[in-house]
Amino acid sequence: GYLREHRAADEAVILVSGHMFPVFDYYLPDTPTVRLPPDRTLSTSHVLGYEIADTLNEALAGKNGVWVVRWQDDVVDPNDVLRMLLDGAGESQAVDASFWHVGLEHYRLPEGVHLLDSPQIAHETAASFGGMIRLLGWSQPAADEYVLYWQAMQALNDDLAVSLRLVDDTGILWGQEDRRPAAYLYPTMRWKPGEITVGAGSLPVQAGAPPGEYW
Repeated sequence: GYLREHRAADEAVILVSGHMFPVFDYYLPDTPTVRLPPDRTLSTSHVLGYEIADTLNEALAGKNGVWVVRWQDDVVDPNDVLRMLLDGAGESQAVDASFWHVGLEHYRLPEGVHLLDSPQIAHETAASFGGMIRLLGWSQPAADEYVLYWQAMQALNDDLAVSLRLVDDTGILWGQEDRRPAAYLYPTMRWKPGEITVGAGSLPVQAGAPPGEYW
């Protein structure tokens, strides 16, 4: 009902997870949707990655906006790849409503919008950890935020973790975060060899940190 009242004719609708389409079509029939992934049933083995850019570019061609309906999206998009792509391509709009266990987001899109099918890594590196995973690089979208780009080099049976530490030029620790390399719900045992996995997070600086160079 909310979409029926607020969605413009030139705006697309994305369902994440796509398997919600039967109930969506029942309540809002004759409305084309993009199902991510297109599976008819929920599967933990089909996780969204940058390859969805091709599908989105086709679906969003000529559109001035897009609505994202989320239900059980933490299963198929635990690393929030869709939000990263849309945040980089469009402008998030406020939604003045909330729904039980269902998320709703709205974006305005520029003319000729084109989503990239690979990550834009600000600081590239080539650090290999035991021949198991590779750190491709990192980006810093805000002062205390980071995005890490990983790649599995083989099938993994271990639940690996990463420790991020912020130190000054004397080695004093001013910030630390210990976590799984990607999202908590996407441990390394789920990674597929060769896929690029994104891990976004925050590394706040402790109060009292003096000006200077940090690592």
